[in-house]
Amino acid sequence: MRMSVILLTAIFLIGCNREAAQPPTPQVEEKTELKPVEPIECAKLLPLLPKPPMGYSAGTPLLESNDFDTRDDTFKYNFVEQTYKSRDRALTVRILDAAQIKYFYAWIDESASLKESSEEGSALGLKLDGNPAIERYRKADRRAELTVMLANRFQVEITATGVEPGFAREVYEKIDRQALAALKK
Repeated sequence: MRMSVILLTAIFLIGCNREAAQPPTPQVEEKTELKPVEPIECAKLLPLLPKPPMGYSAGTPLLESNDFDTRDDTFKYNFVEQTYKSRDRALTVRILDAAQIKYFYAWIDESASLKESSEEGSALGLKLDGNPAIERYRKADRRAELTVMLANRFQVEITATGVEPGFAREVYEKIDRQALAALKK
């Protein structure tokens, strides 16, 4: 019995060493090499929020600068957010400068292989303009969500309720993505 336990432990450890010896995937390697940078000012992000879609009215935009601490460092990031309303429909658009903080990139690996569909809704990992994205739709409340990491720096999040599939993508198309990507430089 004792010999079996030793043998199983040895096999387990050898397997762990093999996994540890595997080189990281290029996508993971790229993220770990990111060095945090100073975030773009909210005032520069604000004009890039889209105009209200037809039939919607815009509320007061939210501009926020944040710091968060880890054991080793303090990181800064900024975001702007706009909420739009139309009777029984709501839309929120957020543009977040991830400032190359690796924690904001964790969802990208999940998005690469995501493809789910059921009676309740769907979730799909895709590329929009070459940028990683996740698109989700829930049928019960007709909720559309789209998250895109634009230019490997800006996370654009769109959430809408009371809408048809594809609505979040239509809103994304109205954002001046070239102007947003140009802020990276």
